[in-house]
Amino acid sequence: MTEPVFSIDTNRFSSISFSDSGRQHTPEYYDNLHLSSDERLLFQIMANPNLTTGLFDTGKVLMGKDELVATAHVIVSGEVDIVHPDGNFVVGPGAVVGLSEGLLGVKARCHATARSLVNTRMIPMEGALRSVAKTNTGLKGIFRCTIARIMHIDLFPAALK
Repeated sequence: MTEPVFSIDTNRFSSISFSDSGRQHTPEYYDNLHLSSDERLLFQIMANPNLTTGLFDTGKVLMGKDELVATAHVIVSGEVDIVHPDGNFVVGPGAVVGLSEGLLGVKARCHATARSLVNTRMIPMEGALRSVAKTNTGLKGIFRCTIARIMHIDLFPAALK
């Protein structure tokens, strides 16, 4: 079995209540949990009440190549096979599928299929684009930088300018 190229060990979350992750906490709260920044972000996404859960059986498609991405997925559990022009990859918890393409409004360059039972938190692109359009210039700059690195582009839609 191929090891995931990106995956967060969610076993560390088993002692933490998901209801806790939806609350506002002080930095000391997270320091006491000894979570990395990746773990903290995934922990908060997992319990975000504004995101819905997606469940995909083995072999089900999360994102098809050349389709417009209406929903991005943050992998919460399971593994996903990614077939990409740059190679084939396996990703696990914490990986995000389709967000860059969705924010850009371009067709997916890869195909993502559940390798095992996969649980995701779904990010609807329509709402994400509205939120991004209203965010501050500095944060938009971070989005542009990250998307440019991932997608190898330098032209952005109005929502990201």
